[in-house]
Formats: sequence, C-alpha cells, structure tokens
Amino acid sequence: MRFSIVVSIVLSVIVSVGCSSAPTPTPTSIPPATKAPAAATKAPEATKAAPVATKAVAAPKTAPPASTVRVGLNRLTSDGGFYIALERGYFKEQNINIEVVPFSSATQTIAPMSTGQLEVAGGSATPGMFNATQRGIALKMVADKGSANPGMSYSAAVVRKDLWDSGTIRSFADFKGKNIALNAAKSGAAAHVDLDIALQGVGLSLMKDINIVDVGYPDMNAAFAGKAIDASMHAEPFMIKGIQQGLFTVLKNVDEIYPDHQIAVLVFAPHFAKDQTDAAKRFMVGYLKGVRDYNAAFVKKDKNIREAVIQALIKETTLKERELYDQAGFPGVNPDGYVNAESVTRDQDWFAASGFLTQKVNLKEVIDNQFVDYALQVLGKYQK
Repeated sequence: MRFSIVVSIVLSVIVSVGCSSAPTPTPTSIPPATKAPAAATKAPEATKAAPVATKAVAAPKTAPPASTVRVGLNRLTSDGGFYIALERGYFKEQNINIEVVPFSSATQTIAPMSTGQLEVAGGSATPGMFNATQRGIALKMVADKGSANPGMSYSAAVVRKDLWDSGTIRSFADFKGKNIALNAAKSGAAAHVDLDIALQGVGLSLMKDINIVDVGYPDMNAAFAGKAIDASMHAEPFMIKGIQQGLFTVLKNVDEIYPDHQIAVLVFAPHFAKDQTDAAKRFMVGYLKGVRDYNAAFVKKDKNIREAVIQALIKETTLKERELYDQAGFPGVNPDGYVNAESVTRDQDWFAASGFLTQKVNLKEVIDNQFVDYALQVLGKYQK
C-alpha cells in the first residue's frame, strides 16, 4: 500500500493539515456497488403548527417521567433531524430534556458513551464503531442520520480547480499518482469505500495507484488553497464553501458512486438502550418527527415549513449562511428511521477485507430496530 505524502509541500503550505501515512492493509477488490434498498425520499405534507407524523396512536393518560438525555454531536447538517426536533419542541412533547455536548468528531464520543457520560451520539459504520463492539462496548446503531440517497448526496469526489481547468484531472482514471485526501485515512471511513468503488470502475487500486493524504474535512479547503492535495472525497458543509471560493470542482457525487450508502447513524449508549429503554423510545419519537420535517423541507421543499427548518439549522449547525441552504447538498435521512443494514454489512466486509478490522461483529447485535419500531407505532409509517 503506497501512502506517499510529500511532506515538504504540506508543511510549507499548511501547518494545520496533518498528512500522515495510513496503515498498510491488504489490497482487496470488491464488486461494483449494488443499489441498496432506498430510503423514502418523498416527504409528507407539513404545516408550521404541527409535525408531519401520520396515524398517531392515542397519547398515554399520564405523562412519563422527565428524562435528561445528553447528546454528543459535531453540529453538521447531518444532525439536522435532531436539531429540528429540539427547536420545534418535539423532545419536550416526550418529556425529554436535552443537553447537547459538542464534539469535533464522532470517534470522541465512544469513550464517554461507554462510561455513562453520554446517552446518544452521532456515529458511523466505521472500524471505530466495530472495534468498540469487539471491546465489549455494546453501542447500538438505532436510526439513519445521513445517507447518499439518489439526489440527496452531501459528499463528493472533488478536483482542484486549476487541475480541472487545465484538463489534468477530468476522471477517476486521472487520479493515478496524485495526492488524494481522505478524512480519517489512517483509521478507515465511509469515504474509503466510496473511492475504492470509483477507482475500481477505471481499473485502479485504492491501495496501490494513488497517494492517500490524511486530511480532516475542516482542513481540506486550506489544503486545496495551498495546492497540497490534488483531489479529495469531501463533505458538506465545508464542500459548498470551497466551491464558492473557487478551490475545486465536483467530479462525482457519492449518491452516483454508491447509491444509498449509509454514512451516518444515530447511536445509543449501552446504559441508555438497556436501562432507560422507555426514555430511549420516547427520544426516538421526537427524533423521527424532526426527521420528517427535515424531509418536508429539503426533499419536498414544502414552503410551509422549509424556512423554519432552515432557521433551526442556521441556529444550531456550522452552516450559518442562509444563501448556501439553496445551493449545498444535504443528506438523505429515512423518515421511517431504519438503518440500511445491507449498506452497513457491505462496509464492514470491506473494512475487514482491507485490513482495517481484525474481526467482524455480529450486526444483528449492533443494529437495534426496537426504538424505531416503537416510534412508528406512535407516528405511523411515513406516507409517500
């Protein structure tokens, strides 16, 4: 595996970008992506005054006890369903008090979840999650938080603008020998799978034919500006800002590379899922109401709710510029909540075959649908 990083270029241009070599996993080929079951993308009608739930069952005669839930997030647009539910009072309806704990990355939430300091966090189906399970930390993937549904991609392969304009890079075949940035390159991430699929399509190897540079999403724009990298697998909200600045051009969106890729998930801590099951179920009801409003705003573009949803995200996420909400890509989020198990299985297989995992976990013990099942009993299934 060739992770060649031109250190002198990187250090002279951008000190903040850490360009370190990735591990040397065994090169592995996987078959071209197959289309996973698509999450619903058409949102129901919504109004300003009410959630978009349907077929709700009768509320309990007595209010449940108040519960405080600490939620670890990094304020990305894929957290939109949660922040909408928080802003529109859907957790309060369930007698849930929310404490938001900011983190810069999902991997930082694993330790506090294992020690009872967090109940809920945003996560992803990556080696960090699977390795935690192998260590006996019974984290649960409980709901979709961000997927590359057709037309709803929030990540893409991008090419430095000067290289695109000159014709140096116009396809994935031109990535050969180039410096390609990946977030979490050393530990493994969803972008590895996306890029591997794209490169296989042109007969290249992720592990042999490109120089992988480890750059976090927040630092990629500076790396492009300094010409330390030639291309990357990038993500919102940083991607739209780089496009506006003329730093790079989108080569291909991830929803075209790997349709319905399950990228981000909602994760429950062991103590929350097992010992506070009632509160966890009520939390899911509030969350899914927020997700359905999100779909009304960004999939259906319902004018009755879109602006209120956008203002909630401006308030809570790192994407503050109102005009960018009409230009940026947004993740698909299943309004019925379920995690795409087929996609998670495929990614785990890839990580194991490529050396990022020493042992696979039983996903039936990791993906827990009981909370979404309960929420759908309360809200009814999403009406297409």
